[in-house]
Amino acid sequence: MKVISRVTRGIDAKNWDRAAIAAAYDSIAPMFHGLDDELAGKEFLAGSFSIADSALTPDIPCQDELGVGRPEKCPRLRAWVEGLIQRRNN
Repeated sequence: MKVISRVTRGIDAKNWDRAAIAAAYDSIAPMFHGLDDELAGKEFLAGSFSIADSALTPDIPCQDELGVGRPEKCPRLRAWVEGLIQRRNN
């Protein structure tokens, strides 16, 4: 997410350069696909909820605001994010 925050930090959301955000997202899309692959057959990254999952949880609101946190082509990642949100809200 640092690559995306470089193009948004200190700038009001209404003035974000969406093309720059999209380009930054494209550079980290392989990471999302890797996470999706890692989640095959698992509810959480290490099998059960662990620090690996909780370390990524704080990024979810920012990713949602940017529109990049739940890639359509990564269904396991999307389900994992939904599970983390539910866990956080309970």
